[in-house]
Amino acid sequence: VLFRSGRHGHMCAVRDSSAPIHDGEGHLVGWVVVFHDVSQIQQMAQQLSWQASHDPLTGLVNRREFERRLAQLIDAAGADGRQHALLYMDLDNFKDINDKFSHQVGDHALRQIGNILSDSARGSDLTARIGGDEFVIVFPNTGVAKARMLGERIRQNLNTHDWSALLPGQKITASMGVAEGMAGDTLDKLLDRADKNLYKAKEGGRDQIQ
Repeated sequence: VLFRSGRHGHMCAVRDSSAPIHDGEGHLVGWVVVFHDVSQIQQMAQQLSWQASHDPLTGLVNRREFERRLAQLIDAAGADGRQHALLYMDLDNFKDINDKFSHQVGDHALRQIGNILSDSARGSDLTARIGGDEFVIVFPNTGVAKARMLGERIRQNLNTHDWSALLPGQKITASMGVAEGMAGDTLDKLLDRADKNLYKAKEGGRDQIQ
């Protein structure tokens, strides 16, 4: 229940309880109603829920939540025949950045990469960090050609980002694999196809999309 309180009229969440009041003859003469402000409890619950489904470093969806949502999307797409595509991205030689500049600097770079991916994706897309330097983006209702075009835009945004303040003389590139959802897909099948295309990009010279 929402309740308006305070002189500024702020809304807060409340939980109410009530009990009847009877006179000496057992007649109902009124009620006692007690309101408890549960705003802080709700905020803590929301925070815990967010932490359980998001990567603490980048703020992107984590692997567990990504797999849950992708499985739902695959089931829904199988029912209504809609297309979907998955982009699997791995940063090129990111270990060298950690070794050269420190893991703390590497973490700062990962945060910026998370921001780049979020800014580059569409509102309907699902962006997740599923490993140390591995990211995925799910493109709902999107064919593989459009997904490749969106992935190329992300790759270019990574290339043109100004890394000079954080990584002097260094830039960050990524290899990407795109796979289109197919009838009868499972989560593992779709991930496996995208992963194989990712490694084709690695073997083809990196900093490209396959």
